[in-house]
Amino acid sequence: MQLLEDGSHQSPAWFCLLTIWNSVILPPFLFCCQKGYLECISCFLENDTNIGVTDEEYGSALAVASYWNQIDIVRLLLNKGADVDLAAGRYGSALVAAAYSNNLEIVQILLDSGADINSADGEYGSALAAASYQGHTNIANFLLQNGADVSSSNGKYGSALAAASYSDHLEFVHLLLNYGADINSAGGEYGSALAAASYWGRIKIVHLFLDNGANVNAPGAKYGSALVAAIYGNEPEIVCLLLQNGADMNLAEREGGSALAAASHCGCINIVWLLLENGADMNLVGKDYDTALAAVLGF
Repeated sequence: MQLLEDGSHQSPAWFCLLTIWNSVILPPFLFCCQKGYLECISCFLENDTNIGVTDEEYGSALAVASYWNQIDIVRLLLNKGADVDLAAGRYGSALVAAAYSNNLEIVQILLDSGADINSADGEYGSALAAASYQGHTNIANFLLQNGADVSSSNGKYGSALAAASYSDHLEFVHLLLNYGADINSAGGEYGSALAAASYWGRIKIVHLFLDNGANVNAPGAKYGSALVAAIYGNEPEIVCLLLQNGADMNLAEREGGSALAAASHCGCINIVWLLLENGADMNLVGKDYDTALAAVLGF
């Protein structure tokens, strides 16, 4: 309570903490990191607060400060020995949190302090993937110029290319391909960048991938192929495009068996007709459903 006795301008922070102690989303130390209360944080640390305390959403104290662009707090925590690569929370690391929030100066500070540019923890799998998901070109360029692995395959989306495709950042996809991103990198919820773009109806990105040699029949993840992903996303235009580029509609996929079974199960009548007109095998036996008819009936 020395801050109160000294009449610090940050004393309202303490009153805030005392009145909402049981309802604040973040622990008090992390709350101060979020708000930039430098004197409060110094007081916590002088009283042996664990600098490594974490939160399920943001992760470490350093990640909280990095996400909220609290540069002075970031410097203080690093000077006090905070682990720059402590893995915790949704973002996985302070570097990913800073990249996600478009805080370039903090990204630079963290890298200068030894942060692993390819740290693979958290939902996004890398700082580059987080920047790609958000469309932060300045962050991505900086990371790529400083050695970020453009084809790293980790996290929910599997790669920076898939994350950019998911979010429909066409210019970002061009950037990553120009840096040599593996267009067929496998991993993540959708299995490939092409499948992610197909499911979400990103037709310009699908065109770009196909024009640059993406494997239209690459297997992987929940849907098994880009074609089935497009069917589950109810994207008939992309289904047509994939078929025109050699997609095999009679592959036995992971989710729902064949492409025809998937379309039947989803009730996508227009896609069912499209597949039948292009020679889909009605009797193909799949994994989840024996045939397309079984998919309609649900067994």
